[in-house]
Amino acid sequence: MKYVWILFALIVCGNSYAQWYLPKTPMKAVRDKKYPYPFWVNLPKDYETKKDTVFPFILYLHGKSAQGTDLHKVRAYGVAYTVDKGNVDLSKFIVVAPQTNRGWSPKAVKQLVDTLQKYYRIDSTRRYLTGMSMGGYGCWMTAGQYPDLFAAIAPVCGGGDIKDIERLKDVPTWVFHGDKDVLVGIQCSTMMIDELRKINANVRFTMYKNEGHSAMVRVYDDASLYEWFLQHKKDFSNSLSSYSENSYYPRF
Repeated sequence: MKYVWILFALIVCGNSYAQWYLPKTPMKAVRDKKYPYPFWVNLPKDYETKKDTVFPFILYLHGKSAQGTDLHKVRAYGVAYTVDKGNVDLSKFIVVAPQTNRGWSPKAVKQLVDTLQKYYRIDSTRRYLTGMSMGGYGCWMTAGQYPDLFAAIAPVCGGGDIKDIERLKDVPTWVFHGDKDVLVGIQCSTMMIDELRKINANVRFTMYKNEGHSAMVRVYDDASLYEWFLQHKKDFSNSLSSYSENSYYPRF
């Protein structure tokens, strides 16, 4: 009888743990060779009922700790985690959180967006990009190479290439960084901001005092970021280049 109770306790505890761990939101994992990355996608709650509606789109690029082949790592923090917790209402957006295993390639990110545009009802005037740490670098670099791809960007504790500044002059940008970050120094952000502000008036910078690298996950639990995204729209109809199925994309 003692072993029966032990087994029962294991089942109960196991189920309790599973309910605590398993997300409450219906994000869907997509692994399809037509996309350069596997990804999680969360659709607006009225996506299926409003068949003629296009929706704003957020693309989130994770940091180095989430790279690999276990797609569940992507939901450990960042926008995907915020969707799971449900404490910020993101039901207006199509949210996509891809996973890389060897760094972010701007060309591959663009290929992902172009392909997603074919299969999801994304509003091409309201596409937004954000990323943290390695994803912050991916955010800066992707927007720097393809400045017409997104209506606004939000790099978090990342850095970019000064050579891209001129191309970023018309891209609304909100940057976040902690001043005690020892993994990616705050100068990686301020270097970009200082140059960008000379040619782009639409730049915001939020510095978190006495905060380090991992603390920047708080950015995605603040509804003001998503409200700021929605303030920006852009017409991409005459500026986006066409995507070739046979194009090569480097990884770094």
